[in-house]
Amino acid sequence: MEIEIEMNFFWIALALFFLGYFINDGLRNFKNPKKGSKYQYFINERDLHLLF
Repeated sequence: MEIEIEMNFFWIALALFFLGYFINDGLRNFKNPKKGSKYQYFINERDLHLLF
């Protein structure tokens, strides 16, 4: 019983750690986003049926 509770706290702590890491990384780049876009071009709505 005690080991199960400790493991649950471990997973909760690990999830909170990664949550804080990714939020911090996003806030650090909020004012200075990376230049450019990973999308080379935008697709018009009328052309979507050709791609899907």
